[in-house]
Amino acid sequence: GIDYSARNGAGVVTVPFGGGRRIYKRFSPRATIRYTLAPQTNAYFSYSKGFLSGNFNAGGPTPGLGFVSTKPEDVAAYEVGFKTAQSIFRFNAAAFYYDYTDISTSVSGPNPLCAPGVACTPIVVFGNAPGGAKIYGVDVEATIEPIENLEVRVGAEWLHARYGSFANA
Repeated sequence: GIDYSARNGAGVVTVPFGGGRRIYKRFSPRATIRYTLAPQTNAYFSYSKGFLSGNFNAGGPTPGLGFVSTKPEDVAAYEVGFKTAQSIFRFNAAAFYYDYTDISTSVSGPNPLCAPGVACTPIVVFGNAPGGAKIYGVDVEATIEPIENLEVRVGAEWLHARYGSFANA
């Protein structure tokens, strides 16, 4: 393995790095249904799945925990929307919902190995939020071009994002 050296208030601590290996594989499908309502105007629905590979604290061991790895996070995403592009006017609106499981998190905190009054690097604790997370909202955008070379754009979004459960956050 590789040795990792960390400086703390008392000197240098060397921790063996095991050099383990993890392989994460997932199928990430995406499907979209689009219906043309009129020329340059459509409504659509999309579904997709995705994942973010597992992680570990490569910046150094967490005191008391060593090198910590996380599980991969998965997301199922749903979106329904409407789009139109007319000669002087464009409008897009979409509602979306994302359902995350094992969402990866990292939290910084004081390093317990530091001597009092000595500045040192904080620790970062990695993990997965056990309750996952839900994100949903609505996104709206409109553009009008009343005269050549003048565009007026306006957009708004309402977003709700919450962890399902995240003890000691």
